[in-house]
Amino acid sequence: MKYGERARIFGRRLQQARKDAGLSRRDFAERIEISWRRLVAYELGTREPPLAILVNIARRLHVSLDWLIGLKEDS
Repeated sequence: MKYGERARIFGRRLQQARKDAGLSRRDFAERIEISWRRLVAYELGTREPPLAILVNIARRLHVSLDWLIGLKEDS
């Protein structure tokens, strides 16, 4: 899987899980202690989070890290 494809999958799944949790971008960004602009970049696939933030995202959204980054189909 190429970088761009991996980043797009992560971004789509992050946005899906955030919306399923009923959180706005600003609310979720505050919860994981990043700027909402950075969250937008993650959702658009233009940036990838460092491991610590990635783990925090998965925990806060109650999804598996494997699903979030596209290694598994079900969360």
